[in-house]
Amino acid sequence: MGRCAVVQPEQEGWLCGTGSFVLRFPIVLCSEYIAVCLRSPYSVEYLSGNSIGNTMLNLNQAILKSILLPVPPCTEQKRIINAVFVANEHLAEISNQSEALVACVAKTKAKILDLAIRGQLVPQDPTDEPASVLLERIRAEKEELIKQGKIKRDKKESVIFRGEDNSYYEKIGDYVRCIDSELPFELPDSWMFVRLKHIGEVVGGGTPKTNISEYWDGNIPWLTPADFSGYEEMYVSSGARTITEIGLKSSSAQMLPANSVLYSSRAPIGYIAIAANPVSTNQGFKSVVPYDFSMSPYLYYCLKARTDDIIQRATGTTFKEISGSEMAETIIPLPPFTEQKRLVAKATQLLNVIATIEKSLS
Repeated sequence: MGRCAVVQPEQEGWLCGTGSFVLRFPIVLCSEYIAVCLRSPYSVEYLSGNSIGNTMLNLNQAILKSILLPVPPCTEQKRIINAVFVANEHLAEISNQSEALVACVAKTKAKILDLAIRGQLVPQDPTDEPASVLLERIRAEKEELIKQGKIKRDKKESVIFRGEDNSYYEKIGDYVRCIDSELPFELPDSWMFVRLKHIGEVVGGGTPKTNISEYWDGNIPWLTPADFSGYEEMYVSSGARTITEIGLKSSSAQMLPANSVLYSSRAPIGYIAIAANPVSTNQGFKSVVPYDFSMSPYLYYCLKARTDDIIQRATGTTFKEISGSEMAETIIPLPPFTEQKRLVAKATQLLNVIATIEKSLS
């Protein structure tokens, strides 16, 4: 309701269907000027406020005829129309430029993350402890967690290594295969490719029964992908709802420790944040609990950069979803730990500058 357009004199043979009115004016009135008046906030508010109907609001001829419109002299009507036309051209140009700039900003953000995980965002330091040493520490930590019974040993435990021919191979038990086709790009010598399961545990979530009040409004933060819509901060502490200890135990939801990387696995894939404190999630997440929590900020940026790859491996008809097992197989580049810190600092600095630009656009 409230849309209007002017039929040009050369447009003959047109028809007006139900749900609309034809307004005819004397030639001394400029139809384009009347259209401007009818599109004004005053007219829209008046017609909406006086419309009739319950299920769907409607106008009748009496309401439309009753609206008061300001009528200036003919020459001024034309000057007003010319001014509106010029203003609309400027607004359209601004809108087009803003859309182009928004697209450029999005590409720039993606490029920063892409350079970061390729080892091209900050200079390489030959004195850095190589990623292979970091990975050995992670493996030792993982073994300790297995001994303590906190995690289970992966039946398909694998190791990725570079052969003498500079190709990459993966060893699972006694079986070795070349995985060059799975790798997205080349890495600096001090980096390594690993699967997500090599550096952390992938954990799903769950939802307590919503019709049992004892499961809800407790002291455990419970997040859904909807809580991440429009959320741009690196850390998150809570969502719209909370659950109780009983609710947690009654469902497949799990308590995730602080510094877990929360990653939405459906509707949509790719919402991400780091838990600032212990939290739980619904089943729309495949979160990563790193074996070394100091890696969480790098993993946050890395998974952002690898989201397109994760989406391509998702399955489903109604909506795409990445399974926990498939999420665990995600290949990511692992830099030396000291370089991780430099990458996170630089990426954060650049993305903060871009965030300031985005705010100015809105």
